[in-house]
Amino acid sequence: MINDLIVLSTDRLDACRDFSSGLGPTLVREQHGAGSERYAAPLAHGAVLELYPTGRPAAGCLRLGLTVPAGTGATRACRF
Repeated sequence: MINDLIVLSTDRLDACRDFSSGLGPTLVREQHGAGSERYAAPLAHGAVLELYPTGRPAAGCLRLGLTVPAGTGATRACRF
């Protein structure tokens, strides 16, 4: 499997952006339509890091986007 998306949700968006930027990725503010403003940065091998505001205090949230190459048999082994 290939990790091609990492999404972090936080109630401290600016602090998380500052910390993440200090690690190297160039985060750019984005907003699609009436959706929330967020930050996104391309990572190595085409992956994307996105930081989303939660709008409320939260314990934190992490979402991963995974790509499974076709023909590897991995899709049969990874049934959720």
